[in-house]
Amino acid sequence: MARKRKKKAASINLDSFLDIMTCLVGVLVLIIILTSIDASQTKLLIPTPMAHETTKRPVFIECRGDMLYPIDLPEIRRKMDEELSRIEKESLGNKEKMIQMMSQAMIETDYYKVDLSYALAGQNLLIPKPEAAGLTLDNITASTMSITALPGWLDTLVKQLNPEEDIVTFLVRDDSFRVFKKARGIAWLLNVEVSYELLDMNDPIKLGLGGEVSLAQ
Repeated sequence: MARKRKKKAASINLDSFLDIMTCLVGVLVLIIILTSIDASQTKLLIPTPMAHETTKRPVFIECRGDMLYPIDLPEIRRKMDEELSRIEKESLGNKEKMIQMMSQAMIETDYYKVDLSYALAGQNLLIPKPEAAGLTLDNITASTMSITALPGWLDTLVKQLNPEEDIVTFLVRDDSFRVFKKARGIAWLLNVEVSYELLDMNDPIKLGLGGEVSLAQ
């Protein structure tokens, strides 16, 4: 009687498959480790709102040419009141003459000229004085940021800010995000509320007579 040959099951070599799986697991573990390290080093991002309605007193600072320029609203109002009082006296109550004089009137601060013709529309138009030098924060870095040794007018302004009553609004030109971030950091150290308004290099600065940012650019 002939012997029956037993059929042997075909064997499959899984060594290559196991090598591939081992490599994949190793890559996944490496990705998880790198992601964990990156997440632990990520700083909390605090958003800065754009200009918004508030009951706090606005304090405006323009960021232009990577420098800071203060917009002194009390001084602007004081000089405007003086000029309007002069115009009223000289026009002798003649409305047409008053309007004509206002259309040609201009007042100046250390950093800006203010065109009073826009007051007829309820606005202040600020024209930067090209000869006025702004304030740089080149010597201030994230590691050395402090409110104890600030340069120039910024030191005086910081000492006058009240976190409960004031809000600092930065008018930021396209070329001045670096100085804006440093100045914003100083405001944060004081726990002062911050907002900002983005301006193109050629955009005029128009403020309402009450000190708000005018939407009619």
